[in-house]
Order: sequence, then C-alpha cells, then structure tokens
Amino acid sequence: MNNNDGSGCVMSLLLAIVLVGIVFVAIGANGLPQWDGLTWDTTTRAEYEATERLRIEQEQATERLRIVEKEATVRVGLIALAIVGALCVAGASIYAIAYKMAQRPVVIVQPAARLTSANPTMISSQPRRKMLNG
Repeated sequence: MNNNDGSGCVMSLLLAIVLVGIVFVAIGANGLPQWDGLTWDTTTRAEYEATERLRIEQEQATERLRIVEKEATVRVGLIALAIVGALCVAGASIYAIAYKMAQRPVVIVQPAARLTSANPTMISSQPRRKMLNG
C-alpha cells in the first residue's frame, strides 16, 4: 500500500533536525574537529588550550616580576632620597654653625687692672684710714 498522507516526509524532516542538532552539540563541545583517517582529531584544540594556558601563566609571571622590580626600584629611590635629605640637613647645620661663628662679635679679653701700684713702698707710706663701721 502506498500512502500519500505525508507522514514519511515529516519523519525524515524530524530525523534531519535531530541529526543537525547532534552535529551542532558535538561541534560546540569540541570545536571544529579535523578528519584524521577514521577518527576525529581534537589534539589541535587541546594544544591550543595548553598554549593559551602557558601564555597566561607567562604573562602572570612577567607581571609578578615587573611588580617586584618596581618595588625594588622604589625602595632604592626612597633610600637615596633619605640619604640626600640627611646630607642636606648636615650641610645646613654646618653652614648655620659657621655662619653664626662668623657673625659672633670678637671679644678681646683685657688684662685685669692692677690693684697694686708698681712701687710697693708708696702703699705702705700712706697713712691708714679708719673704717667707719668697724
């Protein structure tokens, strides 16, 4: 018997849609496979992913190294800045002390006045005065 009700056409259409869905799921899960004889070869995708992971790891290692080098550079710069500051303070102190010494008036020490005369006989020849309170 030959039916012309169209049920064969609908079944073949439904089967084609399911088959296309399976192919899309397979491609989406593994990428586009390459035909290598009788097997699907997905080593290209695995190699690409391994290469990507290696590239990312190397970028992260490079970034960590750059951060460490930057920290060392900043540390050396701060040490140099501290040394320059200490030298400036020392130089300014020495200059201030020298400037104060130059501005200080020179005091000439006079010899003490002689309380006795050059001739001791003069002192003894003068009469003694009486003290009022004593």
